Amino acid sequence: MIASGSLMSCSVPDCSAEGPRPSDRPSVSHPSAETNNKSSMVGETRRKVQWVVDGDTFKICPKTMDGCKREEQISVRVKGLECPESSQEACSHKPEADCSTHIPQGQKAKADAMRTLRGQMVTLVPSAGGGHFEEDRYHRVLAYVNMPNRSDFGLSMIQKGLCYDFGFRYPHEREDAYRAAQQKAGVFPLKPKKR
Repeated sequence: MIASGSLMSCSVPDCSAEGPRPSDRPSVSHPSAETNNKSSMVGETRRKVQWVVDGDTFKICPKTMDGCKREEQISVRVKGLECPESSQEACSHKPEADCSTHIPQGQKAKADAMRTLRGQMVTLVPSAGGGHFEEDRYHRVLAYVNMPNRSDFGLSMIQKGLCYDFGFRYPHEREDAYRAAQQKAGVFPLKPKKR
Protein backbone atom coordinates (compact mmCIF):
# COMPACT_ATOMS: atom_id res chain seq x y z
CA MET A 1 0.00 0.00 0.00
CA ILE A 2 1.22 3.50 -0.73
CA ALA A 3 2.36 5.43 2.29
CA SER A 4 0.06 7.85 4.04
CA GLY A 5 1.16 11.43 4.09
CA SER A 6 1.13 14.69 2.26
CA LEU A 7 0.92 15.06 -1.48
CA MET A 8 4.16 14.74 -3.37
CA SER A 9 5.75 18.08 -4.08
CA CYS A 10 7.41 18.75 -7.37
CA SER A 11 9.77 21.56 -8.18
CA VAL A 12 11.49 20.28 -11.30
CA PRO A 13 10.04 20.01 -14.80
CA ASP A 14 10.55 16.26 -15.24
CA CYS A 15 9.02 14.92 -12.03
CA SER A 16 5.44 14.50 -13.22
CA ALA A 17 3.70 11.24 -14.07
CA GLU A 18 4.08 12.45 -17.60
CA GLY A 19 7.82 12.54 -16.93
CA PRO A 20 10.45 10.42 -18.59
CA ARG A 21 10.32 6.68 -18.47
CA PRO A 22 13.16 5.52 -20.70
CA SER A 23 11.74 2.02 -21.04
CA ASP A 24 8.49 3.56 -22.28
CA ARG A 25 9.80 5.86 -24.98
CA PRO A 26 8.26 5.01 -28.33
CA SER A 27 10.29 2.32 -30.05
CA VAL A 28 9.06 3.18 -33.53
CA SER A 29 11.98 3.78 -35.85
CA HIS A 30 10.03 6.29 -37.94
CA PRO A 31 8.04 8.83 -35.87
CA SER A 32 5.68 9.45 -38.77
CA ALA A 33 4.67 5.76 -38.74
CA GLU A 34 3.69 6.00 -35.07
CA THR A 35 1.74 9.21 -35.68
CA ASN A 36 -0.15 7.55 -38.52
CA ASN A 37 -0.91 4.53 -36.32
CA LYS A 38 -2.26 6.72 -33.50
CA SER A 39 -4.40 8.78 -35.85
CA SER A 40 -6.46 5.67 -36.61
CA MET A 41 -7.66 5.63 -32.99
CA VAL A 42 -10.81 7.73 -32.63
CA GLY A 43 -13.46 7.34 -29.93
CA GLU A 44 -13.64 4.29 -27.67
CA THR A 45 -11.14 1.82 -29.07
CA ARG A 46 -10.70 -1.86 -28.20
CA ARG A 47 -7.15 -3.19 -28.24
CA LYS A 48 -5.26 -6.13 -26.78
CA VAL A 49 -2.59 -5.27 -24.23
CA GLN A 50 0.75 -6.52 -25.52
CA TRP A 51 3.11 -5.52 -22.73
CA VAL A 52 2.97 -3.77 -19.34
CA VAL A 53 5.69 -1.17 -18.78
CA ASP A 54 4.62 0.02 -15.34
CA GLY A 55 1.52 0.16 -13.15
CA ASP A 56 0.14 3.03 -15.20
CA THR A 57 1.64 2.43 -18.67
CA PHE A 58 1.30 -0.37 -21.21
CA LYS A 59 1.70 -1.12 -24.93
CA ILE A 60 -0.92 -1.93 -27.56
CA CYS A 61 -0.95 -2.62 -31.29
CA PRO A 62 -2.19 0.34 -33.30
CA LYS A 63 -4.59 -1.08 -35.86
CA THR A 64 -5.34 -4.62 -34.89
CA MET A 65 -6.75 -6.47 -31.92
CA ASP A 66 -4.13 -9.21 -32.24
CA GLY A 67 -0.36 -9.00 -32.25
CA CYS A 68 2.09 -6.68 -33.99
CA LYS A 69 5.82 -6.10 -34.14
CA ARG A 70 7.35 -4.51 -31.08
CA GLU A 71 8.46 -1.46 -33.07
CA GLU A 72 4.83 -0.87 -34.09
CA GLN A 73 3.45 -0.87 -30.55
CA ILE A 74 2.02 2.30 -29.04
CA SER A 75 2.44 3.35 -25.41
CA VAL A 76 -0.71 4.09 -23.44
CA ARG A 77 -0.61 6.09 -20.20
CA VAL A 78 -3.64 5.51 -17.97
CA LYS A 79 -5.26 8.91 -17.60
CA GLY A 80 -5.70 10.21 -14.06
CA LEU A 81 -3.58 7.47 -12.49
CA GLU A 82 -0.12 7.74 -10.95
CA CYS A 83 1.82 4.74 -9.70
CA PRO A 84 5.26 4.76 -8.09
CA GLU A 85 8.17 3.95 -10.41
CA SER A 86 9.13 0.28 -10.62
CA SER A 87 12.76 0.54 -11.74
CA GLN A 88 15.87 2.41 -10.69
CA GLU A 89 16.24 3.80 -14.20
CA ALA A 90 12.77 5.38 -14.21
CA CYS A 91 12.98 6.51 -10.58
CA SER A 92 16.33 8.22 -11.14
CA HIS A 93 14.59 10.64 -13.52
CA LYS A 94 12.53 11.93 -10.61
CA PRO A 95 15.03 13.68 -8.34
CA GLU A 96 12.38 14.30 -5.68
CA ALA A 97 11.54 10.60 -5.36
CA ASP A 98 12.81 8.39 -2.57
CA CYS A 99 13.60 5.43 -4.81
CA SER A 100 14.08 3.07 -1.86
CA THR A 101 10.37 3.53 -1.12
CA HIS A 102 9.02 4.12 -4.62
CA ILE A 103 10.56 1.09 -6.36
CA PRO A 104 9.11 -1.66 -4.09
CA GLN A 105 5.67 -0.03 -4.27
CA GLY A 106 6.02 0.45 -8.02
CA GLN A 107 6.99 -3.21 -8.48
CA LYS A 108 3.81 -4.27 -6.66
CA ALA A 109 1.73 -2.02 -8.93
CA LYS A 110 3.48 -3.31 -12.05
CA ALA A 111 3.02 -6.96 -11.01
CA ASP A 112 -0.69 -6.37 -10.43
CA ALA A 113 -1.03 -4.56 -13.77
CA MET A 114 0.75 -7.47 -15.50
CA ARG A 115 -1.70 -9.98 -13.98
CA THR A 116 -4.69 -7.77 -14.75
CA LEU A 117 -3.89 -6.35 -18.18
CA ARG A 118 -1.46 -8.46 -20.18
CA GLY A 119 -3.23 -10.19 -23.05
CA GLN A 120 -6.58 -8.63 -22.15
CA MET A 121 -8.83 -6.91 -24.66
CA VAL A 122 -9.35 -3.48 -23.09
CA THR A 123 -11.36 -0.46 -24.15
CA LEU A 124 -9.44 2.80 -24.34
CA VAL A 125 -11.67 5.79 -23.61
CA PRO A 126 -10.66 9.35 -24.62
CA SER A 127 -11.48 12.43 -22.59
CA ALA A 128 -15.09 13.56 -22.58
CA GLY A 129 -16.06 15.94 -25.34
CA GLY A 130 -13.51 14.70 -27.82
CA GLY A 131 -13.26 11.70 -30.04
CA HIS A 132 -9.49 11.93 -30.33
CA PHE A 133 -7.01 10.77 -27.74
CA GLU A 134 -4.65 13.26 -26.13
CA GLU A 135 -0.93 12.55 -25.86
CA ASP A 136 1.51 13.51 -23.15
CA ARG A 137 4.80 15.19 -23.92
CA TYR A 138 6.43 11.78 -24.35
CA HIS A 139 3.91 10.85 -27.07
CA ARG A 140 2.06 8.30 -24.97
CA VAL A 141 -1.66 8.06 -25.65
CA LEU A 142 -3.65 9.24 -22.61
CA ALA A 143 -6.75 7.12 -22.05
CA TYR A 144 -9.03 5.78 -19.39
CA VAL A 145 -8.97 1.99 -19.52
CA ASN A 146 -12.03 -0.22 -19.17
CA MET A 147 -11.57 -3.95 -18.64
CA PRO A 148 -13.64 -6.57 -20.53
CA ASN A 149 -16.14 -6.57 -17.62
CA ARG A 150 -16.44 -2.75 -18.09
CA SER A 151 -14.67 -2.00 -14.79
CA ASP A 152 -12.30 1.00 -14.67
CA PHE A 153 -8.70 -0.23 -14.46
CA GLY A 154 -7.38 3.03 -12.97
CA LEU A 155 -10.04 3.09 -10.29
CA SER A 156 -9.32 -0.53 -9.35
CA MET A 157 -5.58 0.20 -8.95
CA ILE A 158 -6.46 3.01 -6.52
CA GLN A 159 -8.98 0.84 -4.65
CA LYS A 160 -6.27 -1.82 -4.18
CA GLY A 161 -3.98 0.81 -2.62
CA LEU A 162 -1.35 0.43 -5.36
CA CYS A 163 -1.64 3.82 -7.05
CA TYR A 164 -3.33 7.16 -6.53
CA ASP A 165 -5.33 9.83 -8.29
CA PHE A 166 -3.21 12.27 -10.25
CA GLY A 167 -5.92 14.92 -10.46
CA PHE A 168 -4.08 17.20 -8.05
CA ARG A 169 -1.59 17.79 -10.85
CA TYR A 170 -3.53 16.98 -14.04
CA PRO A 171 -7.29 17.45 -13.56
CA HIS A 172 -9.45 14.86 -15.33
CA GLU A 173 -13.09 13.81 -15.71
CA ARG A 174 -12.97 10.86 -13.30
CA GLU A 175 -11.12 12.76 -10.60
CA ASP A 176 -14.00 12.78 -8.08
CA ALA A 177 -14.40 8.98 -8.21
CA TYR A 178 -10.64 8.42 -8.12
CA ARG A 179 -10.16 10.81 -5.20
CA ALA A 180 -13.02 9.20 -3.24
CA ALA A 181 -11.48 5.75 -3.80
CA GLN A 182 -8.11 7.09 -2.71
CA GLN A 183 -9.58 8.48 0.50
CA LYS A 184 -11.42 5.22 1.20
CA ALA A 185 -8.28 3.14 0.58
CA GLY A 186 -6.23 5.53 2.72
CA VAL A 187 -3.55 6.00 0.09
CA PHE A 188 -1.75 9.15 -0.86
CA PRO A 189 1.23 9.93 -3.08
CA LEU A 190 4.50 8.81 -1.58
CA LYS A 191 6.40 11.45 0.31
CA PRO A 192 9.41 12.97 -1.43
CA LYS A 193 12.85 12.08 -0.16
CA LYS A 194 14.27 14.24 2.59
CA ARG A 195 16.84 16.74 1.39
